[in-house]
Amino acid sequence: MGGTVVAIIISFYAIIKACEKLPSGTVYAVFTGSGAAAIVLVDFLFFNAELSIMKVFFIAIIIVGVIGIKMTSVESIPVEEGGE
Repeated sequence: MGGTVVAIIISFYAIIKACEKLPSGTVYAVFTGSGAAAIVLVDFLFFNAELSIMKVFFIAIIIVGVIGIKMTSVESIPVEEGGE
């Protein structure tokens, strides 16, 4: 239980920090996709679930999608106060 709480706190912190540099829609898509892929891998590694070639294929699509989102996202440049 304690590990879950720590993981949730770390996850929320990471989402907040990511939203400082990327659009929130992009952050949500990346965290949702990578979380889904991680759950499938944890299920396979720790709970002996079946890992088919189709699951590996779709996890690879998620990873390619995350890379594509990152490559096409424009990072915002913060405006300093008092200046233009």
